[in-house]
Formats: sequence, C-alpha cells, structure tokens
Amino acid sequence: MANQNQSYKKRSNAYKKGSLSRKDRFSGKKINLVPIVIVACVVLSFIGAMILGNYLGTLAQDSQGTPQAPGSPSSGELPSVDKVPPEAELHAYFADMSASDPEISLSEQTGAARERGNALYFKLRYENGELLYSSDASERLEYPARENLTLTRLQNHLAYYADFAVGELLSDFDSSLSAEEGLKIKHVEITLLAEAADACFDQLIVDFSTDINRDNVTHYLSYLIDLKLACPETPVGVRLDYSFITDADNSGVVAQLLSIADFYALDLGDCDAEELDSALSPLVYFSERYNGVITLNDSDADSLSARISALADKNMDSYIIK
Repeated sequence: MANQNQSYKKRSNAYKKGSLSRKDRFSGKKINLVPIVIVACVVLSFIGAMILGNYLGTLAQDSQGTPQAPGSPSSGELPSVDKVPPEAELHAYFADMSASDPEISLSEQTGAARERGNALYFKLRYENGELLYSSDASERLEYPARENLTLTRLQNHLAYYADFAVGELLSDFDSSLSAEEGLKIKHVEITLLAEAADACFDQLIVDFSTDINRDNVTHYLSYLIDLKLACPETPVGVRLDYSFITDADNSGVVAQLLSIADFYALDLGDCDAEELDSALSPLVYFSERYNGVITLNDSDADSLSARISALADKNMDSYIIK
C-alpha cells in the first residue's frame, strides 16, 4: 500500500512539473511587458492617424468652393444656393422718400406709387451715398444715412398698407479693391440688405455698376452667394445693362450670374415703345430662360402706357418705373 501511495505522488508531482502544468503556463515564467506596450502604442498611434486623416479630409471637402476674398477667388466650384422665385407680375413704381418729414405722414411720398401699381420701388441709397433711412445696422456700422426717416417707421408704414416693397442698392463693391477693403464693403452692404429684407423689403436688387467679365465674375458670384445666404427667403436680383447681355462674349458671364441671382433687372431707361419692341425681340429666348424685370424711366401717361404695352407684347410682365 505504501508503494502505491508513493507511486501516485510521483505521478502527481510529475504532472505538476510537466510541460502542461498550469503553474508552468501562467506563473512559471515572468512575462516581459515592454515589447507588448511598444506594439500597443504603435497600433494606437496608427489608428489615431487614420481617424485624424479622415476627419481632415472631410473638412477639406467641405471647404471646397467656399467664396474667397476678392483678392484671391476660389478656383473650385462655387457652392449652390436655393432659388427664390420673384414676384410673377411686378408693377412697381418709385416712391421718392427724400422729402419725408417726421411730422408728416409717409403717405405723402408713397400714395401716388401705391395707386399706380402693385408694388413700391425704393432706391436704398441716394446719389451722395447716404442710406435711405437710419437703422440699428447703419448706426452700428457708422454708415451714412438720412436722419429724416427710420427703418422702423418705414416698416410700420408699409405693414399698415400691406405694401410689396422692392429695394435697389447701388453697391460700392468692386473686384479691383484690395482683399481687405472688398471684404469690408461686402460685409457692410450685406448686413444692411439683410436687415432691410428682415424688416420690410420683399425683393432686393444689387447694382454693381462696374465692368463684370470672365476674369472677375467670381468676385461678384461670391457677393451674391453671401447675400442669398444672409436672406434666404428674399428674391435677390442683379441689375444688367442691355449692352452687357446682348454682347455674345458675355453670355457665359450672364449665365453664371443668373445661376446664383434669382432674377435680372434690365434697365432700358427712356426707350419708347418702338425702341422697346426692337430691343426685346432678340431677347425672347433669354426672357423665357431667366426670371426678369424691365426697369424704365417714368414718362407722361400716354407714352408710358404705350411702353408698357410694348413690354406685354414681348411677354415681359414685370416692370419697375423709376
């Protein structure tokens, strides 16, 4: 019996000390952790680099097409903006607010225009550069403005009569400006226009009054995009000259401008009925493709009636009488 117990112990001890012993496998040797830590750090660094690279790549894609400063326009594709259809049949007449008086009803300035059409047209800047009215934005930006009329008063007046109001701004923005000056002017003007749209203006027109061409059109596209983003629910138009849109070399430039702007404002000034018929005949395709409004200088009743009829004959239903 003693020999059997001794033999069992030997077998047991042999198992415990053998190559399959749990103690030998898990605690018999000391594990060197340094290589494991180094490998883990390398793997984690690689994963982190991959995540950061993907994130930066996404940011780079998102930033493509963002409008650049006037001195360095983006060479990439400009971002798209939603179109806002303008008033289908706009018959707007100029309301001269220069003689407005805090003590006299604004109907003295707006009444005649209201009776003649379905909308009021305002020049947002006078020839001397002053804003039509003073407002919170004009004061904050220290922008020159008339003191005889406030935007709040005009807003309340137009709301009382439920007027549809169109405002046109003669812009100081120009591609030849330095990057810093161009950005400053764009910021100021867009701030004022966004305030006007938020208060009471239903449509806006920008008159760049400068030579736009294939080399500098990106600057003006950037301006229009920023303006539309600032007032996304208000139709934004751009004023165009007849000579500009009828020049075949400008066809691509016009198409680019009207891919952003919601409509064009074509100024035909003092053209009589016969001249209007002749001028608009080549623009049938143009007027069908793009939303537009014709602007005319005011004239006597008979002459104006004939001129408006000439517009109707060419399916030009929207007009502004300045």
